[in-house]
Amino acid sequence: MLASYRNFVLILLLWIFGAISYLGIIVPSLLVSAVTWWSKWRENRAKGGTGGDQSMPSTRRYHPLLL
Repeated sequence: MLASYRNFVLILLLWIFGAISYLGIIVPSLLVSAVTWWSKWRENRAKGGTGGDQSMPSTRRYHPLLL
């Protein structure tokens, strides 16, 4: 009984460690993409409008995760 409990605790600790490392990779990348999108949106709004006179059509106007 004690050995199965020890295995359960070991698996639980490994799972928690894996989840933390996974979040440590995913969350910063989401934060970086959100901050860049927000700064581009703010810069676009300060210019006024969507900037229709650009030579290249803007494909990155929306959030990259919502495409």
